Amino acid sequence: ATQPPRAQPKFFQLTIKTHKISIFLPKVPQAQTIGELKSEYLYAIASHAYSHIPPDEDNTEIPQVSSADDFEFCRAVRDREAYKQRNVVIVNYEVLDNNSAVKATLNNWESLFVQFKDLSTGKHISFR
Repeated sequence: ATQPPRAQPKFFQLTIKTHKISIFLPKVPQAQTIGELKSEYLYAIASHAYSHIPPDEDNTEIPQVSSADDFEFCRAVRDREAYKQRNVVIVNYEVLDNNSAVKATLNNWESLFVQFKDLSTGKHISFR
C-alpha cells in the first residue's frame, strides 16, 4: 500500500551558527522572510550573554551587531561536481535574499551561517 504524502510542518526548526555559537530557533513560520528571521536572530543575540563567550586563541570575538544590516545569513552549498570528479568536498556559502520566504529558501532542520560585516567598510569579515 502506498503511503500518503507527509504533511509539511507549519514551523521549521533552524540552527543559526557563527564561528563560536549556535542558536536554535524551534518555531520559525514558513511564511516568515529571511529579513524577519534576521530580526529574530538579532533579538536572540541581544538577549544572550555575549560577554561570557571568551575570545579564541587568536583573540577573535563575535562581532557586536546592532542592526540586521550588520550581517547576512548564508547557507552552505556543496559543489557536487568537484566531489564527483576529484572526490573533494568544497563548500560555498550562498548569501540569502532578505525578501525571500523561509519556505521558498530553506529546508526544515537546516543550518544557517552568519556572515558578519565590517561596520566601517560594509565588507564581509572572514574567520578561520
